[in-house]
Amino acid sequence: MKSNIKSILMLVALVLVVVFAVSIFSARSQSKDNFTYGEIKQLFEQDLIISLEIDSSLNAKFESYKPKVDDKGNPIMKDGAFVIETDDKGERKTTTFD
Repeated sequence: MKSNIKSILMLVALVLVVVFAVSIFSARSQSKDNFTYGEIKQLFEQDLIISLEIDSSLNAKFESYKPKVDDKGNPIMKDGAFVIETDDKGERKTTTFD
């Protein structure tokens, strides 16, 4: 009887570890910067793109001025334009998106 209880507890512990690991990896993959085509198009229209590279696998990498984001990670817009982060000197921050 004790052997069965130990086996069940080990199985439950293993399941909990797997669920925890999956949730950690899922959170990391969702934190990556993802822009829609429309948002990238707006960055171009507002002259915020500094450089753009597209590799042979059609993965885009671009450097732009860094838009401010809300608590959910969505870019903040004001009057149809991205709000750009600035440093202590008032200069616009830049960032690279893969």
